[in-house]
This record gives sequence, C-alpha cells and structure tokens, in this order.
Amino acid sequence: MNNESLYTVDEIAKKLDVSPRTVRRYINADAIKAVRIGGQWKVKKEDLTAYLNGDRGPFKEVSHDHIKEDDLCVFMDSEYYRSDSRIQICSIIDINLKDKQEATPIANEIMELLNSDDACCGNNAKFQYIYKDKEQIARFVVWGTPSSIEQIMQLVKRHE
Repeated sequence: MNNESLYTVDEIAKKLDVSPRTVRRYINADAIKAVRIGGQWKVKKEDLTAYLNGDRGPFKEVSHDHIKEDDLCVFMDSEYYRSDSRIQICSIIDINLKDKQEATPIANEIMELLNSDDACCGNNAKFQYIYKDKEQIARFVVWGTPSSIEQIMQLVKRHE
C-alpha cells in the first residue's frame, strides 16, 4: 500500500471541515472505510471518494438533499453551516408518519418557504430530511437565523 494515497484522520477532518472526533465517528459507523496502521486510522483516497459520493456505509441510500445521521455533529464541529447572522440555530424536528409519501408535502412546503423571496428565509436557512422506515419518522433538520427557524416551526406546527 502506497502511503502517499493514505489519509490520516486529521487530514480528512481538515478536508471535510469537521473535527477529528467526527471523522472517527464516521469510521466507527462504517461510513468511511479505514484501516489501522501503526495504531492510527488511515483512509485510502478511493475510500474517501466513495464516502463523499455517498457510495459507502449507512448513508449510501441518502442523496445530497437528504440528511446524514451525523449532520448535527457536523453543524457543531465545523464552519460549514456558519452565517453572517449573530445567532445561528440548528433544530431537529421528528414527525411520526405512516410512510414517506406523507413527508413529501411537508418537505415541499419547507422548500417553498426557503425558496420564497421572503427576506426572513432566503439564504439564511437550510434544511434536510430523511424518512426512517423502521421508526416511521420523518426527521427534518433545519439551520438558520431565529426568524427563519420561527417561520419553519410555524409551518410545521400546522401539521400537529
């Protein structure tokens, strides 16, 4: 194995803009394939590429517009979700639903709100979701300013 094609946990953390602890979580969850060499985790370039393309681990069925299970950790550990706003909020919304089709209208409503010309949301908010079949839960993760999160919560509240 050529050492030049292997990345350390710290190198991957820097590339992904997350903490080394988050990278180790990804490795332990088998989202990133890694091998131990000399007591340290090493990741082949192609395995990192597979992770980034969504071809690996528990996230392989999740497309770019859905949430990865560790997105909350990424929010806490990185600069990725930073905004110019003084206050940034990340919130998880779980809605018990019978099937994925029930989640689609809610996701579409949130998307319409975020794509609207309303200055409250616009580029100040992001959201992702996943439907967990086993638990019959639609999990929405939203990021944004207090005003944008308030609007999203008001929208979701209509589905109580």
